[in-house]
Amino acid sequence: MRPPGPGYTIRFSEVTVRFGATEALRNITAEVPGGSFRSIVGESGCGKTTLLRVAAGLQACSAGTVTFMDERGHPVTPAEGEISVCFQEPRLLPWRSALANVALPLELAGVPRRERLARARELLAVTRLDAAERRLPAQLSGGMRMRVGLARALVTRPRVLLLDEPCSALDDFTREEMDDEIWRLYQATGATCLLVTHGVAEAVRLSESVIVLGGQPGQLHAVHPITLAHAERGNRACDAFADALSGLMREIARGRAGGAR
Repeated sequence: MRPPGPGYTIRFSEVTVRFGATEALRNITAEVPGGSFRSIVGESGCGKTTLLRVAAGLQACSAGTVTFMDERGHPVTPAEGEISVCFQEPRLLPWRSALANVALPLELAGVPRRERLARARELLAVTRLDAAERRLPAQLSGGMRMRVGLARALVTRPRVLLLDEPCSALDDFTREEMDDEIWRLYQATGATCLLVTHGVAEAVRLSESVIVLGGQPGQLHAVHPITLAHAERGNRACDAFADALSGLMREIARGRAGGAR
Protein backbone atom coordinates (compact mmCIF):
# COMPACT_ATOMS: atom_id res chain seq x y z
CA MET A 1 0.00 0.00 0.00
CA ARG A 2 1.47 3.34 -1.03
CA PRO A 3 1.88 5.72 1.93
CA PRO A 4 -0.27 8.88 1.74
CA GLY A 5 2.58 11.26 2.57
CA PRO A 6 3.47 12.64 5.99
CA GLY A 7 0.56 12.78 8.42
CA TYR A 8 -0.66 16.23 9.37
CA THR A 9 -0.27 17.61 12.88
CA ILE A 10 -3.62 18.43 14.54
CA ARG A 11 -3.61 21.42 16.91
CA PHE A 12 -6.59 22.17 19.13
CA SER A 13 -6.42 25.72 20.51
CA GLU A 14 -8.81 26.68 23.34
CA VAL A 15 -11.60 24.63 21.77
CA THR A 16 -14.99 25.15 23.39
CA VAL A 17 -18.19 23.52 22.13
CA ARG A 18 -21.69 24.40 23.30
CA PHE A 19 -25.00 22.83 22.37
CA GLY A 20 -27.45 25.57 23.28
CA ALA A 21 -27.03 26.23 26.98
CA THR A 22 -25.04 23.01 27.48
CA GLU A 23 -21.26 23.23 27.35
CA ALA A 24 -19.71 19.96 26.09
CA LEU A 25 -16.04 21.01 25.93
CA ARG A 26 -14.20 23.89 27.56
CA ASN A 27 -10.87 25.42 26.47
CA ILE A 28 -9.21 22.27 25.10
CA THR A 29 -5.64 22.96 23.99
CA ALA A 30 -3.72 19.90 22.80
CA GLU A 31 -1.64 18.73 19.86
CA VAL A 32 -1.46 15.46 17.96
CA PRO A 33 1.97 15.41 16.25
CA GLY A 34 2.11 14.44 12.60
CA GLY A 35 2.48 10.71 12.06
CA SER A 36 1.71 9.86 15.71
CA PHE A 37 -0.98 7.66 17.25
CA ARG A 38 -2.86 9.32 20.09
CA SER A 39 -6.02 8.25 21.93
CA ILE A 40 -8.69 10.23 23.78
CA VAL A 41 -10.03 8.69 27.00
CA GLY A 42 -12.17 9.82 29.91
CA GLU A 43 -15.47 9.18 31.64
CA SER A 44 -18.71 8.98 29.67
CA GLY A 45 -20.07 12.40 28.78
CA CYS A 46 -16.75 14.25 28.92
CA GLY A 47 -16.79 15.12 25.20
CA LYS A 48 -14.40 12.58 23.63
CA THR A 49 -16.42 12.04 20.46
CA THR A 50 -17.26 15.75 20.25
CA LEU A 51 -13.54 16.56 20.13
CA LEU A 52 -13.03 13.96 17.39
CA ARG A 53 -15.93 15.44 15.42
CA VAL A 54 -14.30 18.86 15.70
CA ALA A 55 -11.15 17.41 14.14
CA ALA A 56 -13.25 15.78 11.38
CA GLY A 57 -14.98 19.06 10.56
CA LEU A 58 -18.34 17.53 11.52
CA GLN A 59 -18.77 19.81 14.55
CA ALA A 60 -18.07 23.54 14.67
CA CYS A 61 -16.27 25.12 17.60
CA SER A 62 -18.20 27.65 19.66
CA ALA A 63 -14.82 29.18 20.46
CA GLY A 64 -11.21 28.30 19.65
CA THR A 65 -9.76 26.66 16.56
CA VAL A 66 -8.48 23.38 15.15
CA THR A 67 -5.51 23.70 12.78
CA PHE A 68 -3.78 21.16 10.55
CA MET A 69 -0.07 21.60 9.85
CA ASP A 70 2.33 19.95 7.44
CA GLU A 71 5.74 18.52 8.32
CA ARG A 72 7.30 22.01 8.14
CA GLY A 73 4.80 23.38 10.64
CA HIS A 74 2.85 25.36 8.04
CA PRO A 75 -0.95 25.52 8.36
CA VAL A 76 -2.73 23.60 5.60
CA THR A 77 -6.29 23.05 4.44
CA PRO A 78 -6.66 19.29 3.98
CA ALA A 79 -7.79 18.28 0.52
CA GLU A 80 -10.81 16.04 -0.04
CA GLY A 81 -10.04 12.54 1.22
CA GLU A 82 -7.04 13.58 3.35
CA ILE A 83 -9.12 13.21 6.54
CA SER A 84 -11.00 9.93 7.01
CA VAL A 85 -13.28 8.81 9.82
CA CYS A 86 -13.91 5.21 10.88
CA PHE A 87 -17.12 5.21 12.92
CA GLN A 88 -18.33 3.02 15.78
CA GLU A 89 -20.58 1.24 13.27
CA PRO A 90 -19.12 0.43 9.84
CA ARG A 91 -22.24 1.84 8.13
CA LEU A 92 -21.87 -0.33 5.05
CA LEU A 93 -24.46 -0.17 2.29
CA PRO A 94 -26.22 -3.57 2.56
CA TRP A 95 -26.84 -3.93 -1.19
CA ARG A 96 -23.20 -3.35 -2.15
CA SER A 97 -20.42 -5.92 -2.03
CA ALA A 98 -17.39 -5.47 0.21
CA LEU A 99 -15.42 -4.30 -2.85
CA ALA A 100 -18.10 -1.77 -3.85
CA ASN A 101 -18.37 -0.46 -0.27
CA VAL A 102 -14.62 0.13 -0.05
CA ALA A 103 -14.59 1.85 -3.45
CA LEU A 104 -17.51 4.16 -2.56
CA PRO A 105 -15.48 7.24 -1.44
CA LEU A 106 -13.51 7.12 -4.68
CA GLU A 107 -16.71 6.71 -6.71
CA LEU A 108 -18.21 9.78 -5.03
CA ALA A 109 -14.99 11.68 -5.79
CA GLY A 110 -15.28 10.82 -9.49
CA VAL A 111 -12.30 8.47 -9.67
CA PRO A 112 -12.51 6.29 -12.83
CA ARG A 113 -13.94 2.82 -12.27
CA ARG A 114 -10.79 0.86 -13.13
CA GLU A 115 -8.66 2.92 -10.73
CA ARG A 116 -11.12 2.90 -7.85
CA LEU A 117 -11.65 -0.86 -8.04
CA ALA A 118 -7.90 -1.45 -8.18
CA ARG A 119 -7.36 0.67 -5.08
CA ALA A 120 -10.28 -0.98 -3.28
CA ARG A 121 -8.85 -4.43 -4.04
CA GLU A 122 -5.48 -3.26 -2.74
CA LEU A 123 -7.03 -2.28 0.60
CA LEU A 124 -9.06 -5.48 0.84
CA ALA A 125 -5.83 -7.42 0.37
CA VAL A 126 -4.07 -5.34 3.01
CA THR A 127 -6.91 -6.00 5.47
CA ARG A 128 -6.92 -9.70 4.50
CA LEU A 129 -10.36 -9.58 2.92
CA ASP A 130 -9.48 -10.15 -0.72
CA ALA A 131 -11.32 -13.50 -0.72
CA ALA A 132 -14.51 -11.77 0.48
CA GLU A 133 -14.70 -8.94 -2.06
CA ARG A 134 -17.98 -10.18 -3.60
CA ARG A 135 -19.77 -10.79 -0.30
CA LEU A 136 -22.55 -8.54 0.95
CA PRO A 137 -22.29 -7.11 4.50
CA ALA A 138 -24.87 -9.64 5.79
CA GLN A 139 -22.49 -12.41 4.70
CA LEU A 140 -19.59 -11.03 6.77
CA SER A 141 -18.80 -11.44 10.46
CA GLY A 142 -18.70 -8.40 12.74
CA GLY A 143 -14.91 -8.25 12.61
CA MET A 144 -14.91 -8.54 8.82
CA ARG A 145 -17.44 -5.72 8.51
CA MET A 146 -15.23 -3.52 10.68
CA ARG A 147 -12.23 -4.34 8.48
CA VAL A 148 -14.25 -3.35 5.41
CA GLY A 149 -15.04 -0.06 7.16
CA LEU A 150 -11.37 0.45 7.95
CA ALA A 151 -10.38 -0.35 4.36
CA ARG A 152 -12.95 2.18 3.12
CA ALA A 153 -11.51 4.83 5.45
CA LEU A 154 -8.01 4.17 4.11
CA VAL A 155 -8.84 3.92 0.40
CA THR A 156 -8.45 7.69 -0.10
CA ARG A 157 -4.91 7.46 1.37
CA PRO A 158 -5.69 9.92 4.18
CA ARG A 159 -3.12 11.93 6.06
CA VAL A 160 -5.34 11.90 9.16
CA LEU A 161 -7.35 8.87 10.33
CA LEU A 162 -9.96 9.51 13.03
CA LEU A 163 -11.30 6.42 14.82
CA ASP A 164 -14.51 6.68 16.84
CA GLU A 165 -14.56 3.53 19.00
CA PRO A 166 -14.39 1.25 15.94
CA CYS A 167 -13.99 -1.92 18.01
CA SER A 168 -16.47 -1.28 20.83
CA ALA A 169 -19.14 -3.69 19.53
CA LEU A 170 -16.73 -6.60 19.01
CA ASP A 171 -15.97 -9.49 21.36
CA ASP A 172 -12.63 -9.39 23.17
CA PHE A 173 -10.85 -11.80 20.83
CA THR A 174 -11.98 -10.01 17.67
CA ARG A 175 -11.20 -6.66 19.25
CA GLU A 176 -7.61 -7.71 19.88
CA GLU A 177 -7.31 -8.82 16.26
CA MET A 178 -8.68 -5.48 15.08
CA ASP A 179 -6.28 -3.59 17.35
CA ASP A 180 -3.41 -5.51 15.75
CA GLU A 181 -4.83 -4.64 12.32
CA ILE A 182 -5.12 -0.94 13.16
CA TRP A 183 -1.57 -0.79 14.54
CA ARG A 184 -0.17 -2.58 11.49
CA LEU A 185 -1.97 -0.26 9.07
CA TYR A 186 -0.92 2.80 11.07
CA GLN A 187 2.72 1.80 10.74
CA ALA A 188 2.30 1.06 7.03
CA THR A 189 0.63 4.36 6.11
CA GLY A 190 2.31 6.97 8.31
CA ALA A 191 -1.06 8.71 8.78
CA THR A 192 -1.76 10.64 11.96
CA CYS A 193 -4.23 8.59 14.02
CA LEU A 194 -6.58 9.83 16.72
CA LEU A 195 -8.70 7.19 18.50
CA VAL A 196 -11.64 7.67 20.85
CA THR A 197 -11.98 4.67 23.15
CA HIS A 198 -13.50 3.55 26.43
CA GLY A 199 -10.98 0.71 26.50
CA VAL A 200 -8.04 1.74 28.66
CA ALA A 201 -6.05 -1.36 27.65
CA GLU A 202 -6.77 -0.55 23.99
CA ALA A 203 -5.41 2.97 24.48
CA VAL A 204 -2.26 1.57 26.06
CA ARG A 205 -1.81 -1.01 23.32
CA LEU A 206 -2.16 1.44 20.43
CA SER A 207 -1.13 4.88 21.63
CA GLU A 208 2.14 6.73 21.90
CA SER A 209 0.36 9.17 24.21
CA VAL A 210 -3.18 9.59 25.54
CA ILE A 211 -5.31 12.71 25.87
CA VAL A 212 -7.16 12.40 29.19
CA LEU A 213 -10.35 14.46 29.48
CA GLY A 214 -12.22 14.97 32.71
CA GLY A 215 -15.31 16.69 34.05
CA GLN A 216 -18.52 17.93 32.52
CA PRO A 217 -17.98 20.03 30.48
CA GLY A 218 -14.96 18.10 29.31
CA GLN A 219 -11.61 19.73 30.01
CA LEU A 220 -8.06 18.63 29.36
CA HIS A 221 -6.66 16.88 32.41
CA ALA A 222 -3.38 15.53 30.98
CA VAL A 223 -1.53 14.21 27.96
CA HIS A 224 -0.18 10.94 29.30
CA PRO A 225 2.81 9.30 27.55
CA ILE A 226 2.87 5.56 26.79
CA THR A 227 6.44 4.27 26.55
CA LEU A 228 6.24 0.66 25.45
CA ALA A 229 8.37 -1.30 23.01
CA HIS A 230 6.58 -2.92 20.08
CA ALA A 231 6.79 -6.41 21.61
CA GLU A 232 5.40 -5.13 24.92
CA ARG A 233 2.32 -3.65 23.22
CA GLY A 234 1.24 -7.08 22.07
CA ASN A 235 1.82 -8.78 25.43
CA ARG A 236 -0.73 -7.79 28.04
CA ALA A 237 0.79 -10.27 30.48
CA CYS A 238 4.16 -8.51 30.66
CA ASP A 239 5.06 -6.25 33.58
CA ALA A 240 5.68 -3.22 31.35
CA PHE A 241 2.15 -3.36 29.91
CA ALA A 242 0.64 -3.79 33.38
CA ASP A 243 2.61 -0.79 34.66
CA ALA A 244 1.55 1.37 31.69
CA LEU A 245 -2.09 0.33 32.18
CA SER A 246 -2.01 1.13 35.90
CA GLY A 247 -0.40 4.50 35.26
CA LEU A 248 -3.06 5.52 32.74
CA MET A 249 -5.90 4.33 34.99
CA ARG A 250 -4.51 6.44 37.84
CA GLU A 251 -4.38 9.46 35.50
CA ILE A 252 -8.00 8.92 34.43
CA ALA A 253 -9.07 8.64 38.08
CA ARG A 254 -7.32 11.93 38.89
CA GLY A 255 -9.03 13.55 35.91
CA ARG A 256 -12.43 12.29 37.09
CA ALA A 257 -11.79 13.58 40.61
CA GLY A 258 -10.14 16.89 39.82
CA GLY A 259 -11.13 17.94 36.31
CA ALA A 260 -8.65 20.01 34.33
CA ARG A 261 -5.18 20.90 35.48
